[in-house]
Amino acid sequence: MSDLGSKVVVPKERVDVGAGACLKDEAEKERRITGELRFSILDAKTKKVLKQWESKNVILTRAKYQLARLVGAGGADNYVNRMQFGTGSLAETESDVHLQTPITPIKAVAAAYPDALPTSYRVTFSAFLLADEANGFPISEAGLMCVDDTLVARKTFAAQTKTADHIFLYEWCVSF
Repeated sequence: MSDLGSKVVVPKERVDVGAGACLKDEAEKERRITGELRFSILDAKTKKVLKQWESKNVILTRAKYQLARLVGAGGADNYVNRMQFGTGSLAETESDVHLQTPITPIKAVAAAYPDALPTSYRVTFSAFLLADEANGFPISEAGLMCVDDTLVARKTFAAQTKTADHIFLYEWCVSF
């Protein structure tokens, strides 16, 4: 038998989860889904990036539920397909189920998947607020939504008032 250099992890306790059971080990806290939101403001005419921010975000409890269903083929038709924006200011928590103060429009997202390791366990969702969208709103929160309206990630940030002079680009990277 060859040594692949992997460490054997001995489960510490059995966790009953109703219809099934899982083994819980010390490394569980290491296996977290993480998110990062990059927000860019572009000049509407030249498309040049004027400002850009990056920040970690909270992946919500309901996202973990959705992922478990997807892997088990119980939710293959319920995937992240939209991004919503709002003007709320309360900090995000894992138990959030919607944005604090949502606005329209809700935008479709484009998904990109890197092919090369070690980034192949990521997906990046992108959405734009175009020059003629959401003008006058002090946008301070964003969220990723599934087909069934499940909010899977949420981030609050310093308000940026949207004007017709700017395009807002949101790029949300989720790592597994």
